[in-house]
Amino acid sequence: MGSIDGTGGLQSSPQKHENFRKGLLGDEKDDGGGGESDSGITLEQILALKERFDSADQDGGGSLDMQEFMDAFGSIINKDGSMTQEQIARLFMQIDANSDGGIDWNEFSTYMLMESQSSGTVKTHQVGNFFLPDPLGKKADPDWFHRESADCMLIDSVGGQYLTASKDGTLRLWTASSMQLAKTIVTGQSWILAMCWLTKSARLVLSTADRRIRFYDIHTWEQVVEVQLQSPAFCVCSWTFGEAELLAMGNEKGEVTVVDISKGLKEVRPTGKEKKQKKRPDYWNDSVTKVVHDGFIHQMEMVEDLGGLVTCGADSAIVIFEYPLQSDPNHKDRIIPRRILKHARGHQKGVKCFQWVVSHKLIVSGGLERQVVIWNPYTCKPVVSLDGHQSGIAKVQVNAEFEQVISLATDGVVKVWDLRNNECVQSLSEGENLREKGARNSSIVYDAARHRLITCGLCPHKWTINPQILNSSTDVTHRSPVVAALYNKNFGHVVTVAEDSEVTIWKPTTGNEVFNFIDQDRDAETFLSAAAFDDNGRRLLTGDHHGRVRVWNFSNGACIKTLVKPTDLYRRQEITGLTMYQYEETRFFAASSWDRKISVWVDDSEDSGTVDPFLQIGGNDDDILSIAFTYPKILATGASDGNINMFDIESGARRLSMTCTKPPSTGNTPRQTGSSPAELSNMQYVEKVIFLEHRNKTVVSVGGDGHIRFWEGVWMETAPQSLSSSMLMSRLAAIVPSGHWPEFGLVETDVDDANQVLVTCDEGGYIKVWDISEYDWQAPSPSQVKATAFWRAHPLTISTVNLIPPPADNPGRGILLLTASADKRVLLWSITGVLVGQFGQAHAWDVDNPSTWVTSQSADILNDVLQGLFSVMNDAKAAEADDEEEERDILQELDDRLRKKPSSSVQFKVSPMKKLPAELPSRKGKKGRDYEVDLLTGDRVYKNAPPKKSAVGEERQRPPMSQYLKHFAKKLDPDNIVGAPAAPDGGAREARVATPNAKGQ
Repeated sequence: MGSIDGTGGLQSSPQKHENFRKGLLGDEKDDGGGGESDSGITLEQILALKERFDSADQDGGGSLDMQEFMDAFGSIINKDGSMTQEQIARLFMQIDANSDGGIDWNEFSTYMLMESQSSGTVKTHQVGNFFLPDPLGKKADPDWFHRESADCMLIDSVGGQYLTASKDGTLRLWTASSMQLAKTIVTGQSWILAMCWLTKSARLVLSTADRRIRFYDIHTWEQVVEVQLQSPAFCVCSWTFGEAELLAMGNEKGEVTVVDISKGLKEVRPTGKEKKQKKRPDYWNDSVTKVVHDGFIHQMEMVEDLGGLVTCGADSAIVIFEYPLQSDPNHKDRIIPRRILKHARGHQKGVKCFQWVVSHKLIVSGGLERQVVIWNPYTCKPVVSLDGHQSGIAKVQVNAEFEQVISLATDGVVKVWDLRNNECVQSLSEGENLREKGARNSSIVYDAARHRLITCGLCPHKWTINPQILNSSTDVTHRSPVVAALYNKNFGHVVTVAEDSEVTIWKPTTGNEVFNFIDQDRDAETFLSAAAFDDNGRRLLTGDHHGRVRVWNFSNGACIKTLVKPTDLYRRQEITGLTMYQYEETRFFAASSWDRKISVWVDDSEDSGTVDPFLQIGGNDDDILSIAFTYPKILATGASDGNINMFDIESGARRLSMTCTKPPSTGNTPRQTGSSPAELSNMQYVEKVIFLEHRNKTVVSVGGDGHIRFWEGVWMETAPQSLSSSMLMSRLAAIVPSGHWPEFGLVETDVDDANQVLVTCDEGGYIKVWDISEYDWQAPSPSQVKATAFWRAHPLTISTVNLIPPPADNPGRGILLLTASADKRVLLWSITGVLVGQFGQAHAWDVDNPSTWVTSQSADILNDVLQGLFSVMNDAKAAEADDEEEERDILQELDDRLRKKPSSSVQFKVSPMKKLPAELPSRKGKKGRDYEVDLLTGDRVYKNAPPKKSAVGEERQRPPMSQYLKHFAKKLDPDNIVGAPAAPDGGAREARVATPNAKGQ
């Protein structure tokens, strides 16, 4: 009998497929009887199959329908009568690659060839690594060394060389094989600050401290042009934009200058004014300069996945902005940044370096704080900080294959960090061979093609990966991060898709691998970004970074067609979502991408090769992160600006838009704690949108603010009463705080077929299961959504989650959860959080036998979290009660004191008032004025004040009169005033001036 699958039926056994193939080929030898092994299909067998196929095509249409297929091959397929009609129908669908309801000769022969050649072997994969020093590095000739430390290093992948640039003004080329000096180029006496490649024009760009940019031909290594700058460029980078090749430079003023190299230079002579101001003219034909940072710019790179340039500077910020540069309307000399990575838990001082981690979609940065910070560029918040260095970080590199970050500190120490557990796995010192002349490691670069790390102080040194670790097997499911793990209901298989285009089919009942294939046409720079099944579950759709969608028969690995779309002006091509739908009699493919458009292709069974889009739908104002379809003709998208847009697929028009506004403070969202309004505004993005088909097509959305939102609107089959009595087209029916950890946003959600169970996942790898069986779309309430389990499934963000229903004959087994993550693992869980197993592990499991599962205990921490929360609440209540009791005791004591009788008797005598009491002597005003002001000194001279005893002698009580006071006193003398009457006693006036006052003045 066949094995039990997850759809309520029997899964066809691989042995049945093998019997079918052998029966068709006339090979009935017993495998265990020492017969000759099958070596493939011969030409005679192919001709015999063709003859039998043609004879079965009774209507002459060129293809076999289900009945014709059964009439021709039923006796071979179901020879012993053990296969059910459902299993035969699955085999028919498996051969029918284009899902048109018929099997033509091309599909039939391809399936037979693939079945004949499949081996079923499971590949071994690689694991994490550490580095070993190169023993030959100690024999380096001291004459090869730089005189000063080399701060810049590049890899020449074409010539097989490493380039180092030093403060001594020399550029040196080293062979990658033997690490010997191949060439020395003297650029001058100035420091070399930065360098980069111009791949299109085959040039090397050098920036020096004497405010010059030099261009070298990489074939002859001769300088071809030299340009004077107004300020030295401390960092440079280049990229191509259409037909143009661009060069960007950053200086100490925080300015970024972007130059179109393809338009060349212009001959300019400095004017008299420029000579007088010692200002150098602009030599570029096409350039633009804008202010990005407040201070030095230390590094810049073009990251196409983020849609623009990324820079870091001394103002402790990492800025992401688009090209062409957009000017700030209020400050024409500044740009409008797309995102700014600056946070209280991030860098507080200058940022020296950063790297983009393609596999994890994260930014790794280092600065003066002695820690490596990992950022989520979409939320502009740090994910984690890696502590361990004893000095500031100078350089960072990424080993994407092994999920590692390599950091170099200013003290020369190199540390290797594992991104899966955020731990330091190795520390590398410069060694005795690199300590010549007191030099330290000053630059690093990771050579992924040769699996080595290159460190450089005065000369480069090679660190190779341990061969035992490099060649060992691992416990991961794929060699690269997993894009999607999908459960196919028709075939009862699990299909996993990795970034490197590897597709593997698994049996969820045992975890065994059935078949796998890769895209042979993929180049090294193409990565898959999305995957989905078609509406019938017969074909697999995959989307990549270059905007291509490929349609596969995942049963045999055949590519049916490739769907392409026009290139966006900004080359925002990455596919972010895939779906398929049918309208009237036509079926369509739909894909969302970073260009904020939805591309639609017609699914024509006659198409092959490359197919252009039938329609492109606009209307989204920001990046599209999710796409979903519901019948009859509604297509929904979730965007990074927090909007959910509904489109009519017939006209392509946007029918309505719903905005995920900031939740009220009573929503108890964990992400509101300690968050500024500007920070919260970046967390409203919508990561996933789904329709609850059995809840009147209620829309559920999740995103970065940690909330689950339920929406209702005019797309529903039955209009809600709340909308019938108003003019609204949609409204937010309920909002539920997810209760995930505050630092992680929600990234994925899924629901079972009956809309009874909802699952949410976050970027920290946590999963929460919700019971929505009581959710009433007619009277929605957040209390109808209840959490049942919460656990951490992966150490990194979860890419997809799928719910696998129980079989019809064993409903007690319960729903299973299928999770995939950037940690390269695909896991199978029970609904309560018990780990069944990992796809690709050494031992198989029996999904119906819990004793064969990896763990027997649940990883659920929901009760612990709730108990901890209740404990905190109880402690707070207890403390509050204690405070209230203490306050009552104090009030009671005060009351007792007021009410307490005096110890001795006190008699009060009250006499009647017969006349007013005499007025008490008092001064008028707040204070009587019993002093005079000395006109000479401005001091107060009190009339009745007793003389103060001075600590100094009597002869020193009056300070000497200044010349100004003497002159002022002379001017006041009436004898010097013309026309003044004569004083009766002039000596008295002189005595008044000469006599000191009461203060001794």
